[in-house]
Amino acid sequence: MEQKKTALIIVDMQNDFCEGGSLAVGGSLEIIPTINDLRKNAKFDYVFRTRDWHLQDHVSFGSNHPGEALFSQITIAETGHPQVMWPDHCVQGSTGAEYHKDLTVLDSDLEVLKGQSKMIECYSGFGDYGEDTGLNQLLKDRNVGTVYCCGLALDYCVGSTAVSAAQAGYKTLVFSDATKSVAPDSEAAMLKKITENKIEMLKVADL
Repeated sequence: MEQKKTALIIVDMQNDFCEGGSLAVGGSLEIIPTINDLRKNAKFDYVFRTRDWHLQDHVSFGSNHPGEALFSQITIAETGHPQVMWPDHCVQGSTGAEYHKDLTVLDSDLEVLKGQSKMIECYSGFGDYGEDTGLNQLLKDRNVGTVYCCGLALDYCVGSTAVSAAQAGYKTLVFSDATKSVAPDSEAAMLKKITENKIEMLKVADL
């Protein structure tokens, strides 16, 4: 039987999530050199990059819900899904949607776009609420058995991607020093999910 492969998933290292962006995560620039070094490790057979790729009328944008306060949570009538009101971010073709200029991006990387459906907020690189990004199939096609996650942000897209990976049957690990969180409360909630799904947290030096 062919030996299972290992993949590194670099989540959403885009301008809008980095310092200076519309939805910046504190300390985001600090982890870019760490991720650039990490991806050189021979342990990884494949490197994936996920990328938020929204339409301008996306359901998560507060600008599309007049009268609702940014960062408040509402329920979307059409779907019944809870939705945080975010600033506009990662609009398809915008500078904010581009990868940060300091991030190493190679042609050999496999890119996965998420959040393309207008009515679906997609935190996980695998997809949410029925949106399928194709990531699971790409991993299966390459006989990947172990997934390592890093990037932005731990309490939303990195954690959600890791949980999806674990639930899909992959051995899943997250680099605690190659990710940052938006806020302490949401980080604590995500760490609880990570523990419940038996996902390992490790540091880059432990690899």
